[in-house]
Amino acid sequence: MEITHTTSSPTTRKHAFSHMFPQICVISSRNVVAFSTTQNLNVGESVPKYQDKDDIDHVTGIYARAQSLFQEEISTKDRSISYEVQHRVYVCDIDKPWEVYEVTATEDTICQLQWDASGVKLLMADQLGNCTVWGMKDYLLNVWECIGRSKTQGEEVITLSWLHTGGLLNYNADKRDSGLYGEKFTRGRFSPTLNQFGGRASDGWIAITATGLIFVGLLGNKEVVTLCESLGPVRCRLQVADIAFSSSGELIVACTDGQISSCIQCFKITLAMNKTGCAVTSQAHASFYIKCYTEMNLKDVSSSVSHVKFLSQEDPSSILIFVQNNVSSQIELWHLHEQAVSLHKMFQTSADADSIKPFSMLKWSHQMTIKHGSKPVAVAVPILPIIQHMPEAVPILPKCIAVAFKDGTVKLLNTHTLQTVASVNMNSVGGSVRFGEPPQEKRLKTATYVQSLQQTFFGCGLLALDNLGNLHVMKIFNTYDPSTQVPMTHVVSLLEYAILSGYDWWDILLSLKSGVVESVIQRLTENFSKQPQYVQEAHCVRFLLVKASLNRCSTSGQNRAVDCYSKLLLGSVSTAFKTILRPRNLSGQDKSPAEKLSMTCSKIAEPDLEKILLNLETKDFFVEIAILQSLQQLIQWIADFSLYLLASLPLYQNYTSFPGASIVCDVSALGTLRELLVIIRVWGLLSTSCLPTFTTMSGNLDCLSLLFRLLTKLWIIAKDGNSELDDAFLDECCLLPSQVFIPNMEHSSLGAPPTIFSSQQHTQKYEFQQTPEHLPKPRTVLLLPDGQTSTLVKRDVVRQLHMGTMPSEKVRCCSRCGSLSLVRSTAKSAATKAWDKGWEKTCICGGQWKLVTTGVD
Repeated sequence: MEITHTTSSPTTRKHAFSHMFPQICVISSRNVVAFSTTQNLNVGESVPKYQDKDDIDHVTGIYARAQSLFQEEISTKDRSISYEVQHRVYVCDIDKPWEVYEVTATEDTICQLQWDASGVKLLMADQLGNCTVWGMKDYLLNVWECIGRSKTQGEEVITLSWLHTGGLLNYNADKRDSGLYGEKFTRGRFSPTLNQFGGRASDGWIAITATGLIFVGLLGNKEVVTLCESLGPVRCRLQVADIAFSSSGELIVACTDGQISSCIQCFKITLAMNKTGCAVTSQAHASFYIKCYTEMNLKDVSSSVSHVKFLSQEDPSSILIFVQNNVSSQIELWHLHEQAVSLHKMFQTSADADSIKPFSMLKWSHQMTIKHGSKPVAVAVPILPIIQHMPEAVPILPKCIAVAFKDGTVKLLNTHTLQTVASVNMNSVGGSVRFGEPPQEKRLKTATYVQSLQQTFFGCGLLALDNLGNLHVMKIFNTYDPSTQVPMTHVVSLLEYAILSGYDWWDILLSLKSGVVESVIQRLTENFSKQPQYVQEAHCVRFLLVKASLNRCSTSGQNRAVDCYSKLLLGSVSTAFKTILRPRNLSGQDKSPAEKLSMTCSKIAEPDLEKILLNLETKDFFVEIAILQSLQQLIQWIADFSLYLLASLPLYQNYTSFPGASIVCDVSALGTLRELLVIIRVWGLLSTSCLPTFTTMSGNLDCLSLLFRLLTKLWIIAKDGNSELDDAFLDECCLLPSQVFIPNMEHSSLGAPPTIFSSQQHTQKYEFQQTPEHLPKPRTVLLLPDGQTSTLVKRDVVRQLHMGTMPSEKVRCCSRCGSLSLVRSTAKSAATKAWDKGWEKTCICGGQWKLVTTGVD
């Protein structure tokens, strides 16, 4: 386990008492980090500095008074205290942790943070019981709005979770060597926690309070519906709790009051819709006493239960119990199983007597216990649902538990044996830390330990927030420790899971070394080609995105990354155009117009565009004029891309790698270009305003026919498998710049390699709101024809529009590749609205959008 990079605030902006308040960090399925802190990380705002003893005593007194008010549970109206310390919540992309954006600031301590499954809504709870849901406005990372709020009447929330939306994609680790997705990944039956009328999953959350209450919040169209129910028949004080989901839709809650002599109580909670609304039902579940209490030699008056954690949130059959005292701690692993019980004849029914299966009941059994010489402060369990039945040779697989201790160590434990696989000491990495700016003799020094810990979705990375407000990103797989080495097939399987699930794959790149990137790309491509045709068509976009990001990590794969993004846009435009085509006569159609077009272009290798039209029924290509005019920019991009691809062939005929090298050999991509040119020609007969514009040297040159003829020749050469181009064909391509003006093609979505691949040698240290100078900036690849230069005109990467040098409209920027796009959609037709909707949540490269000023470079 290695720390790849650490981000901290400058010394002049650190609050002197930030380590006195709890701090939390969580990471979403899109690899966006949210964390709470008392430090003011906003640029341009001042932070209070406490240097004198009077100031220190003043702040310490405020903190002590606040804690006493919380313990006495005094309502908000009775409080007369004025906080001088604000608790803030920030978010950042894990690839650029120095770019942080504030979500909210409050005077109350933030005690819980949770992302939803989609990664666009953030749920937080403070120590006064206020639960607030914040969402990204227009899917912008740096613009947030409150979309729901509920109060729990001053109750302290000890755990909360979003309601499960149903559906589960399991990864079968035993078959990771298989090339078929259907064998490695299975859809598990997992019911939503709460179904609305019609079977739609409800959006909401559940919270457990310290007094034994259940609060359920349901997000509606206008307001939040809050439900309250007692966890058990008798309310009691709770210290720690955790929530898990069962496949049948129930929630399992494990809780305790913190004393080792008390029972670990479990409850089964069911949510159901009825005529009046939603009903919350809580029933007793199988409970148990911890092992250390039953052993007399381990009893200690100072011992207490510090954490209760299910091993998986989707599997409540395994639970971890953490017990600590003044000097040490121990971890107990318990499993839930069914145990056959013999019933007395008095309690047997006729059905029990005739049944072959004996009566059984659920029972917890102790598996193992390990000890450690320090107190546990944070626990992170794996998130990825993995199924494995065969024993694993690699100790770090299939998944591990991460535990942070008070002495500054972070350990990885095997889920089956609880043995330590790897560890790291935060004090040896960070050293002593300075707070504020007092004189040398008054500077405070304290040990560094992790306060909050969470694994990334795929388990390849670890996110840690220490007591000083420093954010650490750790690498779990393929470090210098031999015990953390994993096979390449496991990494490829995780990338394939990302393709199928739609989750962000940045954390998987942590487990890659620069020398194996090419092998991973080759294995990923081979496995994808083995899938059925319908699977390839459904996941082609995600596959190209993952492949492009892998090529960006390779030193020689930049041009291939450009080709992946070009193929992605080409396939997206082709799908958008073909979905518009509707047959005129529904009763007599056996194939759609798009299918007829593909069949005709694949069978007829005719270079004359007009002869191809004779084999098609142009009536099936009829589209309204308004829709055609709205698609003109995409039509122009297809024409410009075809023109550049053909004009660049003579320039790069002696090079094996150049932008477009893989496209000129791709029969499918060239066939798609031919089909699109046929569609454009037919639409041009309906309206000339939708046709692409060309700057020709002679007025009677038919550019579309010329492009189709040259593309057909190139398609035939690629189809025959010839590696060398014909001299006559190259001569025709050489004449293109003298016949028509060749526009430049800008590929700004290439961006820079991920942060981890620019700093693999040692741990990098960053500062919040300070862009590192040593990192490579996002690159804009300009495919310039001979004799042309680049311009400063900004281009909308989604709509392929020129926005000018200083756009007047609001502009959004990708947080990873730096591509620009307009925030407000200019679409007027249904087709262009659907096109804009497809790139509303993420950029073409898969990164998050953020709002920027118009003068950004």
